[in-house]
Parts: sequence; structure tokens; C-alpha cells
Amino acid sequence: MSGQAGELVEVISTSRARRDELTSDPWQLRSSELLALVGRLRAGCPTLMELSRRISAGPATGRDEVYVQPRREFAEIEPELLRTAVRGRDISASR
Repeated sequence: MSGQAGELVEVISTSRARRDELTSDPWQLRSSELLALVGRLRAGCPTLMELSRRISAGPATGRDEVYVQPRREFAEIEPELLRTAVRGRDISASR
């Protein structure tokens, strides 16, 4: 196989399904093993909605330095008004 590292290639796979399985519900064209794995992961892991109080884009003021600070900087503000900010640089891809 030739090409550059990181270059995207097209991958085509086929699946078999019984005609009566192709209903108006979403089609799951994956192996039964993969679907079972996804089911186990979903059953054993909490969702982001379950782990958080609210998910939002956060303040979009262009002035993060005013609103996003270590908690110690907001010692005089009632704790129930403060929210933890998670930025993209605070997390990494799961592998």
C-alpha cells in the first residue's frame, strides 16, 4: 500500500441482514460481537449527562481571563454559584 502517513483511505465493508430486520428503526450494520461490546460499555459506564450537572459551551465573552480562574481567586463568591470549567486541553482522547 502506498501513500503518506496519516493519509485517509477509503474502506468499504459489507454486512448481511435479513430483509425483516431492515425496518424504519436505525440500522445497526455492525457485527454482533461489536454490538455486544458497545452494549457492555454503555451498561458499565456513566454518560456525561449522568456525571455532570450541565454541559454547555461556557462563557463566550472573549474575556476568559475574567470568568475562568482557579477557585481560590473567587474566594468571596458563594460556592454554589461557581462551575468547574473543562477545556479541550484538559482532556485527552481515550485509547
